[in-house]
This record gives sequence, C-alpha cells and structure tokens, in this order.
Amino acid sequence: MKTTRKIFALVLVLLFVVSLAACGEKKTESKDDNSGNAAASSSASAAAPATEAPAVDNTGTYSVFGMKNTAELGDIIVSTTGLLDMSITLNADGTANMASNGEESTGTWTAAGEQLTMTSSEGETLNGTIKNGIIELNDGEGITAYLAKPGADTSAYDVKSAEEVMGALAQ
Repeated sequence: MKTTRKIFALVLVLLFVVSLAACGEKKTESKDDNSGNAAASSSASAAAPATEAPAVDNTGTYSVFGMKNTAELGDIIVSTTGLLDMSITLNADGTANMASNGEESTGTWTAAGEQLTMTSSEGETLNGTIKNGIIELNDGEGITAYLAKPGADTSAYDVKSAEEVMGALAQ
C-alpha cells in the first residue's frame, strides 16, 4: 500500500496544481442509488416474508476511474484516464492485489455490509465503501480513489476531465 500512498501523493500534487485558481465553490450531487442495494430493497418490502438477502460478491478486479481531493477541490471528481493506471483485485480468500503504473503490492481485505477495509502487507490500513461494483477508497486525509468493476454503472459520479476542472477554476 506504500505504492497507493505514493499515487495518492502524486494525484494530490496534480489536484493542487489544478486547484490553484479555485474560487471555493462546491457542487453537491447525490450519489445515493439504492437500486442494487439488497438491504434497501429488503427493507422497502417489509410486508413480504422475511428472507435472507443474497450474498454480494465483491470479488473481482476494480480499475480506477477518478480521484477527489476534498481539501483542494471540494466534491469535484477528476478523471484519471491517461494519468493513472491503477487496479485492485479482491480475491475470494480475503487477499488483495494492487497494480499501479507497473508496481504491484499485496494485502488483505474485509467487507462488512458496504464498509471496506484494506490492509497492506506493511500494515497500513485504508477504509472505504464498496457498493454496486464501485469502491470509494479513502486515505484518511481527504483523498478518495474511485474504482469500478467492468460493467459497473459510474454515471452517478460527475467525473470531470482535468481540462474541464482547470477551465472551470479559471473562471
């Protein structure tokens, strides 16, 4: 996960440069989409007979599609396309593999509901959420990485290109 910290630092520098002209305006958009949330759908049908919700399969490979630096850019998510090649594979045995721009690291992961905890082989811990094939992984210092499984619907995330962000901040 040291590689993750290096990547977060690199993206932080990029986002800092982009945000130099920031006026402090924040956009707020709801990302609450419970269409695939088994807990939400089971509570909505309280009159139905009690059945156990199907287990969610969180295993698989997730690729980064955006990063957010709350301290510098508020709620703006910047696309990482062409800037960062990062993926995390969550294995069924609780191990995790991360690849980032040619570097690889390992660790473990656990999920309790939508809460995700990843621990590197060096003992560093990152927390986040996992829902509908999307991981939001926080570094605890205002940087969030957004990763998605192939085919996951990322349309609820208002991801901006670096050019769009720079243009908006220049105004």
